[in-house]
Formats: sequence, structure tokens, C-alpha cells
Amino acid sequence: MVLNKIFYFQFFTLLYLFTITFALTEEATALLKWKATFKNRNNFLLALWTSSSNACSDWYGVTCFNGSVA
Repeated sequence: MVLNKIFYFQFFTLLYLFTITFALTEEATALLKWKATFKNRNNFLLALWTSSSNACSDWYGVTCFNGSVA
């Protein structure tokens, strides 16, 4: 019984973390698509807006709240 509770706790914790990561990836992808529509894509303020950087900590002008882009 105790093992079942531990398993469920771990399972739902991992599911929650995966959901947050997936949502953030979707939001970052949407922002990158939006950036691609800009006439001046080489703006130095947006230079770190890449798929290999962290949207919450590296992207200028992007703020995150509870793991989601705000």
C-alpha cells in the first residue's frame, strides 16, 4: 500500500513537470514563430531568442510566472 502511494506521488510529480516543460516549449516555439515575422530579425535585444536558449532566463523582454511565459 505504501509503495502504491509512493509510485503515484512520483508518477504525478513527473507528469506535472513534463506538462510544465511541454507548455513552456510550446510558448517558446510560438514566440520564435512570431519573431520570424519581424522585418529586423537581427535586433541585438532578440539575439538570445533561439531554440537552444532558455526563454524564461535568457530571452530579453520575456517574463515567466509559475513556469509559464507571462
